[in-house]
Parts: sequence; C-alpha cells; structure tokens
Amino acid sequence: MKNFSRVASCRQWFICTIALVVFLIPTLACESRLGTENSKESLGELAEQYWTKRWIEKDYEFGYKVEVEKDVLSFPDYLKRVKNLGQIRYLSVKTKEVKIDIDKGTVILTVKFKIDGIPKDLDQTFTDRWIYKGGQWLHQLPKK
Repeated sequence: MKNFSRVASCRQWFICTIALVVFLIPTLACESRLGTENSKESLGELAEQYWTKRWIEKDYEFGYKVEVEKDVLSFPDYLKRVKNLGQIRYLSVKTKEVKIDIDKGTVILTVKFKIDGIPKDLDQTFTDRWIYKGGQWLHQLPKK
C-alpha cells in the first residue's frame, strides 16, 4: 500500500510539473514578444526624437548624448559631421519600421523636408542604425 501511495504521489507531482510547464511556456513567450514590441516601440520613438532634435530643433547636444562614438568623438568633431549647412529645412520625421536583432536595431524613418528654390515639400525614407549597449539604445553614425 505504501508503494502504491508513493507511485501515486510521484505521478501527481509529475502531472503537476508537466501542467505548469505547458501553461508557463506560452505565457513566457507572450511576455518575451511583448518585451520585443516595447523595445521596438521605444527604439522607434528614440530614433524619431533623435532626428527631430537634430534636424528640426537643432539640439545637437541631445544627439551627442545618445551616440555610440561619444567616447571617442569630441563634441566639436561631432558637430562637424552632423550640422546642416542650411540648404535643407526639415519639417518632420516619422518612424516607419523598426527591426531588432539582439543588440542591433535598424529603424526606417521618413523625413519631410524643403529645399530652397523647390516649391514642393519632399519626402525621403532612410535607414538608421542603433546599438543596445549598457542598458540603452545608442545611435550609430554612418561611416565617413
């Protein structure tokens, strides 16, 4: 009789463990996908904010703070690389798509702008690269 109760107890424990695993895995998978969506959303918002601050508001200090290369690139050198010479007037920046691959992010954005001498507003789509480092997304300047 003791053997039977021991086998029944093991069987109950085994069934409970399997049930927990079966119900827990989909829950964790949903949370994992939700985390990715939140990361995509936050990266898209950050990229939009970065380009709005840099092109429209001309807040170059904000952009410099979220650059991957800020430790090796001085602020004056950063300004030389990113400052607009004034021929283009940027009107808006919108995130179109965000892709995340582990610690690398790619954001596709659309910018609306005006060029002196052309009466019509223009749209251009471009790809922006980001790196997840030290718990935050950092912008990656294109190679010169």
